[in-house]
Amino acid sequence: MATGSKVHLSNVDTLASLLDRLVAEQVKRLHYLSRGQADDLAAQDELVEHLTGRITELLKACLADHRYDFIDEKRTFAAQALPRKLRDVVAHSFLLGATESEKLRLLLQEPREDSSLFLLALIARLANEWRASSKRQLDDTLRQLLG
Repeated sequence: MATGSKVHLSNVDTLASLLDRLVAEQVKRLHYLSRGQADDLAAQDELVEHLTGRITELLKACLADHRYDFIDEKRTFAAQALPRKLRDVVAHSFLLGATESEKLRLLLQEPREDSSLFLLALIARLANEWRASSKRQLDDTLRQLLG
């Protein structure tokens, strides 16, 4: 790691983390848009604009410095089949969100289906690990391109 170069932190300010957050915020934006919630939509547009700006700044700085340094987290759960494409980050984010929504629905239902909740918890955990792996691969790719 070069002295003076910025070190990015996994799940905080890496390219993959910012892209992941941008996907989530765009989904929220579409939700507000479809429901005609103008105040929420305006706030969401501002957030998306700031995220896009940070991504642009990060890429410009990396290209100017010809390097990209980051500290990544170690995962506690190993997934077998690891995704390799940016679209997988998006797909796993959607899977995670859908699973969480279904878990909430089942929790509020009487009688509760505990076996279904367990299965959904497992799916959500796998989706989260796959998403984390995809994000790590994106950051590794940028570092290799600049290295």
